[in-house]
Amino acid sequence: MLPSGDVPISPVYSIVHSDNVTVDKDGRRIAIEVELTLKKPQELWLKVLRLSDTKEWASLEQAYQSIWFYVASKQIQAALQEQIGRLPAADQQRFAVSVVDWL
Repeated sequence: MLPSGDVPISPVYSIVHSDNVTVDKDGRRIAIEVELTLKKPQELWLKVLRLSDTKEWASLEQAYQSIWFYVASKQIQAALQEQIGRLPAADQQRFAVSVVDWL
């Protein structure tokens, strides 16, 4: 259940699709996200929650084993890390957020 004030998840939402998905040599699915602008906390939370959700997939092997965010600023990085920090520890470990200067 979402804390009060957060964006509710529609019961009919579909699995979020990443900006890009790659599969490593061991067959693990890696979602690659690019954030150029700072979003509202509720928008970031919904995105993080949907990317981390394994219940929507038929099996964990079909879900994203890693989620990599490439962001344009430290401000975006901090905002994303705040939302990722709301997830259970095991899910948090699947995320990486990197600031890149070429965006």
